[in-house]
Amino acid sequence: MDRLPCRECNSRNIIIGDYGYSSFNYFFGECKDCGFKVTELTGCMPSKEDLIFQWNSFNTPEALLVSKLLSISKELKESQITLGEAYARLKKLVEKQWEAKLQD
Repeated sequence: MDRLPCRECNSRNIIIGDYGYSSFNYFFGECKDCGFKVTELTGCMPSKEDLIFQWNSFNTPEALLVSKLLSISKELKESQITLGEAYARLKKLVEKQWEAKLQD
């Protein structure tokens, strides 16, 4: 199973692992280039494939879109950007997602 690139910078320079606890074990994934990091509960002694699956679940195109939408929504709510700027950024995101789907 291949790791998806980082959703923040598209790097494949990723570290994944777990903390090795017998209970309340945590998965971690971190991009060494931009520092994007995720942690989540995981099972006891997860396989490498399990860890890659967890990393990938945070880095799908859909996860990227949701992350960017939440960021734009927060900026709009805090009046850091105008409605026109928010619309332009959303349009660009949707176009980028559409292009990625066409390439698959």
